[in-house]
Amino acid sequence: MGARCGRESGHTNPQPLPPEKDSDSSGTEPGPVAAKPTKAKGVGFKDTASESSDDDGRRGSAISTMSMVSSDDGASVRRNKTGRASFIKHADGALSDKYDVGNKLGEGTQGVVFIAQRKVDGAARAVKQVLKSSLRQAETKAFFKEIDIMKSMDHPNIVKLYDTFEDKKFFFLVMEVCSGGELLDRIIAQGFSESQAAIVVKQVLRAVFYMHENDIVHRDLKPENFLLGENGPIAEDNLLKLIDFGIACECKPGQVLTEKKGTAFYVAPQVISRRYDNKCDLWSVGVIMYTLITGNVPFHGVDDLDTLTKVRAGLVRYDDKDWGKVSAEAKDFCKALLKRNPKLRIAAEDALNHPWIKVTAPQRHTALPSSFLTKLSEFRNLNIVKKAALQIVAGELDDDALKNMRDVFLSMDENGDGKLTVDEIRHGIQNAGIEIPQNLVQILEGVDADGSGIVDYTEFLAATLDSRSHLSEQVCRQAFAKFDRDGDGQIRVEELMHALAGGSSYGGRQFEEESIEIIKKYDESGTGIMTFEGFQQMMQSTTREISKEISKEPSKRMLSEKVISGRGLADIPDAAAVEDESDDASEPPDDSQPTDKAKEAGLVK
Repeated sequence: MGARCGRESGHTNPQPLPPEKDSDSSGTEPGPVAAKPTKAKGVGFKDTASESSDDDGRRGSAISTMSMVSSDDGASVRRNKTGRASFIKHADGALSDKYDVGNKLGEGTQGVVFIAQRKVDGAARAVKQVLKSSLRQAETKAFFKEIDIMKSMDHPNIVKLYDTFEDKKFFFLVMEVCSGGELLDRIIAQGFSESQAAIVVKQVLRAVFYMHENDIVHRDLKPENFLLGENGPIAEDNLLKLIDFGIACECKPGQVLTEKKGTAFYVAPQVISRRYDNKCDLWSVGVIMYTLITGNVPFHGVDDLDTLTKVRAGLVRYDDKDWGKVSAEAKDFCKALLKRNPKLRIAAEDALNHPWIKVTAPQRHTALPSSFLTKLSEFRNLNIVKKAALQIVAGELDDDALKNMRDVFLSMDENGDGKLTVDEIRHGIQNAGIEIPQNLVQILEGVDADGSGIVDYTEFLAATLDSRSHLSEQVCRQAFAKFDRDGDGQIRVEELMHALAGGSSYGGRQFEEESIEIIKKYDESGTGIMTFEGFQQMMQSTTREISKEISKEPSKRMLSEKVISGRGLADIPDAAAVEDESDDASEPPDDSQPTDKAKEAGLVK
């Protein structure tokens, strides 16, 4: 038997490791003999030392098939105002009210994943069920932070979260289904050509670059935590989806993390020594690449301690038997990822621009539709509620329905960070031979719903949707339900204000005037509310509606640029590491309720 990577029960309390050497040891020096990865359960250890503040102490165990994203203690996850994140609702009540639950897809130490169908339209979803009693208090806190980070992720190579539910016994996470299975299964079942390996690594790096640009470090990248979107061959259009952010955390530039988190085969040497940053993810990418090329993991010992000792030494072998027929560029790239010294280790953006990725991974070229600019201009002129509703629709659609515009987005994303600048969109328009309008910046500011200065993935999809995607009654009902906060079948001014403020009690009043106008315009019953029929009329309207969205300062960045689980090294912190955040800071007043303007308009009693 070869090395059991990722799912093998192993030693959980290794002895302290020897002091770390400062020199970089990546290269062809003699090192540990590589071993083949096999299906297994998590190998790793638990560490009980207290930590500074970079995690809540989640046990680091989850589900192999469909796990999700977590956060670091004290991390402030950035949220959109009217972006996709603000419409992922947490509901109390029975999952069975909205979903028919089917067969089990997988099971882990923290829960079970089932296939499910949404009752309203039959859409397939994967539902992760977590038993509340299995979580300690700190783990429950970390679990909700995990949900927050997952909400904030908006990238084609990261699995989507649609809804969360909670009843007396369970938490439920409703996610997209990835029918192609785990990358690890493919590694075990087949050999990878160098081109296929490049396709995989490029997609892995896209997800990593996006996370790092958003100050998130995953800390558990491995083949088990990547699922293939489709049950087809490895190809550029069969997207890999990153899952299980259970031990992910915030990591800002210059920040040093100190917790031992990860999986033994894939963890970076600096993690073992408790002093690392987001470059730990690039080491893990290097191990994944090594495994794709050779079928072996580069570090393997007789037990966990032996494996981790070899990882800490960082000596990588490139035997002719495995690497003799591999290109020099591939070997150079793998060495760049597996530099033991993180200061010399290649960063995600530079990795995406490495010659091996540029030349060996097929470049995506998808034709820009002739209606592209027309759709962007029309979207700019919609009222803010319809813009938000279209983001809901885009976020709910499956990859198959979005494939063409998804591929356009990826083609235009020149640096691979999962966001589009003015320059990138301009280049895409030029390459399509379409004349660039003089007001392109203004058009894109109208598409940029969250005011970030760039066009995010779901913003792009919402602005370019085919009208057939949002005219059906089923789609409109899904969007309507996101605004209908209390589920009574009616949308009131305060519910619009709350939704447009990103689901927050603060900041809603800036949207009051427009909320009043929209309710009045589509209030068919004259009762000061919007029914579903009025909402559907708004969604199906072809009238160009000039938005009165709250003005925001032009983004400096946009205008200037025009531009599965922590089933490995789990950690249990001392009580001091899981103290509640200080509540000394004063909070702004609740301005989610309408002012006298709504009463004067007859919309609030």
